[in-house]
Amino acid sequence: MKKITILAIYINLLVAQIQYGGSPIFYNQQFERINSVQINPNTIIDRNFDPMVFQFGREYLVDIDVMSEAEVILNQDNTYTLLLSVSSDGAYGLGFNFSDFYLSPNASLFFYDEERTNYLGALTKFNNKESNNLTTSIIKSDRIIIELTTPIDEFDQNRLYLNSVIHDYTDIMNYYGTLDENREDCNTNVICSEGDDWRDQINGVVRVSMGGGLCSASLINNTQNDRTPYILFADHCVSGAASGYVFYFNYQSSSCTGTSGSLNQSVSGSNLLVSEDINSGPDFALLELTSSIPDSYNPYYVGWSRSSLPPQEAVGIHHPGGDIKKISFTNDNVAAGGSGGYYWEFQYDNGRVIPGSSGSPFFDQNKRQVGIASYIYTNYCDPSPDCYCSQQYNHGYGRFDQAMNLGMASFLDPTNSGVTFIDGISISGINIIHDAYEDIPFLDDNLTFTADVSAYTGVIDAVELYYNIGEGFVSQEMSPGINNFYSTSLDGLYEGMLIEYYIMAVNSEGIVQTFPASAPDNSILFILGDLPDIYFNDFENNTDNWQIGDINDSATAGIWELAEPLASYNDQGFLVQSGQDDSQDGTFCFVTGNGFQIDETTGENSASFDDVDGGQTTLLSPNFNLSNYDEVVLTFSRWYTNDIGDNGNTDSWKVQVSNDDGQSWIDIENTSVSNASWIKSRFILSNFIDFTENIQFKFIAEDIFNNGDAGSGGSLVEAAIDNFLLEYALTDPLILGDVNLDFIVNILDVIILVNMVLGFEQPNLSQGDINSDFQINILDVVGLVSLILDN
Repeated sequence: MKKITILAIYINLLVAQIQYGGSPIFYNQQFERINSVQINPNTIIDRNFDPMVFQFGREYLVDIDVMSEAEVILNQDNTYTLLLSVSSDGAYGLGFNFSDFYLSPNASLFFYDEERTNYLGALTKFNNKESNNLTTSIIKSDRIIIELTTPIDEFDQNRLYLNSVIHDYTDIMNYYGTLDENREDCNTNVICSEGDDWRDQINGVVRVSMGGGLCSASLINNTQNDRTPYILFADHCVSGAASGYVFYFNYQSSSCTGTSGSLNQSVSGSNLLVSEDINSGPDFALLELTSSIPDSYNPYYVGWSRSSLPPQEAVGIHHPGGDIKKISFTNDNVAAGGSGGYYWEFQYDNGRVIPGSSGSPFFDQNKRQVGIASYIYTNYCDPSPDCYCSQQYNHGYGRFDQAMNLGMASFLDPTNSGVTFIDGISISGINIIHDAYEDIPFLDDNLTFTADVSAYTGVIDAVELYYNIGEGFVSQEMSPGINNFYSTSLDGLYEGMLIEYYIMAVNSEGIVQTFPASAPDNSILFILGDLPDIYFNDFENNTDNWQIGDINDSATAGIWELAEPLASYNDQGFLVQSGQDDSQDGTFCFVTGNGFQIDETTGENSASFDDVDGGQTTLLSPNFNLSNYDEVVLTFSRWYTNDIGDNGNTDSWKVQVSNDDGQSWIDIENTSVSNASWIKSRFILSNFIDFTENIQFKFIAEDIFNNGDAGSGGSLVEAAIDNFLLEYALTDPLILGDVNLDFIVNILDVIILVNMVLGFEQPNLSQGDINSDFQINILDVVGLVSLILDN
């Protein structure tokens, strides 16, 4: 502490305002002297920004402990006020990065220009972060006064250490009305009528500053609809610690011809969660804000789509050149392109993207984000005199579906629902938190469903459970409890039931929300207990009349075969084919191609050596007689990757079923979503076919040629199938001991149970676990014999 000046201040109102916000004490007062620090222009930090990042400022390295270097004033109300001036000649504004930031419970911090034209603050204890970092937005003027007021007994608790200062040389906040004043603009202000159909999505786009650089980004939703503040933008925008990024909401004009907007809505600080660079992936970075977004910002969490098909329409919302928010349109010419097929390429009919637009979203015709602005136009007027509005060039947007396959899905689909799209939500929606049921053992004839349901606006009017146990969806009201919890129970349940359900809530504003999103098309399906098996094959012993090949097959490589899978990798070392089957104790499964050739680059088995090439390859099941069953469930494990190559995520995986001995086929599953992991798929077959004596399934993996940028037009396609299972759902409770399900308990059941114990029959707990100890052994045989003798 260098000096303490005693100053009597008797304005009680100002003291109250300091405690709860208000304005700085010395904003309207003069003082004789103040300690000052002049930035040394030789300490510039080289951020090495990508040319596609709009650079508005220089960042200087400093070493300023505000608590030590500030002038300290003793106020009569037993508080200190600290004043320090920081200047950088010629700046339009300054931003401050604190590497150690902490404010005591009753401290308040302000920043204002020497001319007292505006101020930032109060910052209080609520601005403290776990990282102890804080970055301010750009404050007007080349000389900024930092003012901290704190109770005397809290003085030593405060920490304000500055490690860098950003010098704005472009008037990025347009304080002086000079930002790109001579630049033409062919993009449309979002407030214009062209943006009327996109108001929600407009609220979901933000401007991001990273030191002296600037990009655009989206606030993005996840499948839990829980409003986690995820920010999606481009990896080439990442520079320096994400904890120092500042996010500006609603920077847009209030008129269609306006050139400026308000910049008083910002949040600072984030963590980098996952990213992939422009050379090896779709150039994306997912961040999570370290502070909540105020409701007054009216944030919108945009929806997204994992579709691998080019959208019919492209609408981009962005901050070109760091300017106010703009909107751009095209209704044609979107195509997959770029290295590895990681990008969508097209040209806007109205508008262009330039530095500052990087990281911004583009939306499809369903108002869901499908791309992240990546490679853009950087030469504003080259060749002269045609500037960027007159240039003809394609923009490259990183594909959202590809980013999901490269680690983003674990955050944006934390429930692993596998849904291909979700819609966005605003602060006026409903939040439903629920732990979805998976297959569970049968322990009781009663099952309780609970959910944490809250409304962001209005009140919850009703919460209902919709369930289907074989006769279509039926609704049942969920009763409110404490802390927003709602619950209901289903009674009369029994071993071997198939239960499908979702939860729906409505609030007083008429807003409806479901869990999972997009129900009933997307619902939760689980088995209570164990369904009786019709057929099971883990492919460890024999193929059992499974056939490889179909009249429509044309693949020249990667043909289905029964084998112990050999892991394969692409040139960047990404896993393409699994190196193991999906059985707990097994090793074999059906795979597409299982050749082996070392790649000199990676030292691993090359995925391109024996992947599916030149067409489709088909695996066919035996025929099954299902005519005596009311409901049958198909479950299998699958592996399918198609996302690497010139046309990644364009090839399809198909599962089809026939009930007329192969004369006609119906799709059960048809997807181009790639999963480099084993996925359990389950289907209720009555949703697709009537049951006959000639039911057959086929599994198709394809590599269909498309004209790719690199010329080959192909993609790496691998597939695998394991644990094929047909079960039937019971319409009545099981009879204890009726192992063969003929509704009679006799010696035939003993024979089957003994075969289960000896391993000649597939064990089935629902039928053979007589003593309910979750295993089948000789004790169950003894128990079954006793049942027969007792009756």
